[in-house]
Amino acid sequence: MLVSVGWPDRSGPIPRADQNLSDYRVKPPDDIHAVIGERVGNGPLAGMAPLKCRATGRSLLPTRVYHEPGDQKNKNGSTPVKANRTHPSHPAAVQPFWKTMALEQMSRDQWESLCDGCGRCCLHKFQDGKTGKVTYTWVSCYLLDVRVCRCTDYGNRTTLVPACLVLTPQQIPHLRWLPKTCAYRRLSEGKDLDDWHPLVSGDSESVHRAEISVRDRAISEVRIHPEDVEFYAVGYRI
Repeated sequence: MLVSVGWPDRSGPIPRADQNLSDYRVKPPDDIHAVIGERVGNGPLAGMAPLKCRATGRSLLPTRVYHEPGDQKNKNGSTPVKANRTHPSHPAAVQPFWKTMALEQMSRDQWESLCDGCGRCCLHKFQDGKTGKVTYTWVSCYLLDVRVCRCTDYGNRTTLVPACLVLTPQQIPHLRWLPKTCAYRRLSEGKDLDDWHPLVSGDSESVHRAEISVRDRAISEVRIHPEDVEFYAVGYRI
């Protein structure tokens, strides 16, 4: 036997499926027809007993009934505060510093971490006096360890090699000879870091696997006669 129970008085909200149920004790009705579809008390079905089929004796309604949140009272008679059922918003993903900060705003550690360790800027270069075109060579500064692409005396590099240039945010837009893959140049041009950059990949070896670094290609200037450097010119723009 199926019984359809409606809500003839729609002044109050229909109970939600996720609403907490309370152990309210209800009195049995005199007649099933007197309570089906009838609103008793302050909330829908308040004061109703579980209905049973007279033929089978089975319950037709749950033993606990829904109540409007406003009808519930604490033991001291106060109205409980409604719980906030809105789903908590997920925190926004934290953006890496190079996406939220200008080059001028970065700390020294952040600035230094942008170097991908490719070693390209440590290669000797020639510049055409007429056209200004810069040509790279595979000959590196003697301070560069070509096996790991790191300066062997970074702190004193400008003293040992006076021609070594210290990069600043103000200089970068004017240094057109910087490699196109250079993180400082890319960020200055409004671009993002490449996937192989160690800050993105989380692996310092990714720059070597991507064949961006000069590992296994550069040769230290200590092994080359100064007059032969031009014979090691790179035949393409890096």
